[in-house]
Formats: sequence, C-alpha cells, structure tokens
Amino acid sequence: MSNEVFRYQLKQRIYYIVWLLVFGFLVFMAIKLGLGGFASGGPGGVIMFFGGVIFAGAAGLIGYRLWGETLAENFTYSLLASRKTLKEALLILSPYAGMVARGEGLAALADLEELFEQYPDTPEIAGMLAEVYLRDAEAPDQFVQLVERYFERPKRVAGPDNLTLLMLYADLRGADALPVLAGEVGRNAYMPSEQQAIRNRIETLTEKS
Repeated sequence: MSNEVFRYQLKQRIYYIVWLLVFGFLVFMAIKLGLGGFASGGPGGVIMFFGGVIFAGAAGLIGYRLWGETLAENFTYSLLASRKTLKEALLILSPYAGMVARGEGLAALADLEELFEQYPDTPEIAGMLAEVYLRDAEAPDQFVQLVERYFERPKRVAGPDNLTLLMLYADLRGADALPVLAGEVGRNAYMPSEQQAIRNRIETLTEKS
C-alpha cells in the first residue's frame, strides 16, 4: 500500500472517529433530556423533552452522513444478493477511489490488481480497476480481459457497478459485446430498470450489426 493511500486512509479514519464521538454525545443528550423531561413533568419537563428532540434530530443528521448511503444501498441490494455476499470482508476503497478520481490511478493500479485477485467477485474493485485500465493506463486490451473474466464468475456481488462496467464494455466492444450482454440480461442480480437498460443496449447493438 502506498504512503499516499495510507495517509488518506488515516485521515479518513480520524474524521470518522470525530464524527462518531459527536454522534455519541448527541445521542446521550437526547436520551438524557428526553427521559428527564418525562420524569420532571410540567413546563420545564416539556422544554427538556423538546430539547431532547432537537438533539435527536441532530444525531439523526450526523448518522445519515456517516451511514445513510451505505444502509440504503445495502437495503436495496439485500433484495438481490445473498446474506453471504453481504457479509464479505469490508474493503477500504475510499483512498483508491480518491486517487482514481484525481487522475492518479496508475499509483493505485498495483494495489487494485492485488485486491481484485483477493476479491474477484466485488464490483467496486473491478469498476475502479477498469477505469484505471481505460483512462490512466490506456490499456483497452487489459480492460476487455478484466471484464470478460469478471462476468464469467457466477457468484458476483450485486450492485450498481455491475451495470456501469457492462455498459463501458459494450461501448468499447460494440456488437462483440452481445454474448456477454445476453448472458447478463436474465440474471436476477439486476434491478428491473437495469435489466431493461441491458435489453435496450442489446437491441441497439443488434440493429447496428
């Protein structure tokens, strides 16, 4: 792991711990004031209770900042993925995503390739690696090999990155992507809107071929 990745990862962890401490304090105050308001009664109790509500609202906002998107995505794809896939080892991909977004994907390439070898069913890793191959390394052949190897795996984790990767592959390969697209359209790992997008791409490429 590069020094830049380590520094970024450490900074993100510090930010997370700070926000987590703030969240814990707000929850503590919400419980304290809410229970105190119930116990006290009268006008003072009402004021304490509503103070607890305010703290609870603030805690809810921070909780959403920390976990909202992850929980929403996990809920959506828990309808598609098995419990086993949802219990995969947590992968700290944020530093690599930051590097790729800044156009520094070549610095993360070796780490991403190593992660893909360890977790070949994880769409987020495959997607980042594919982006590096296409944009930073300018290696379309490696991109094609990666995608075809990835979509051959029967136990891939469900997630939106699968569709993104599939569409990039179709953009590059054109009608040659039809066999892979046809193999994916019937899989229950995609939401109905995603399946429709695959069907539309198949129809478009078939008309052009």
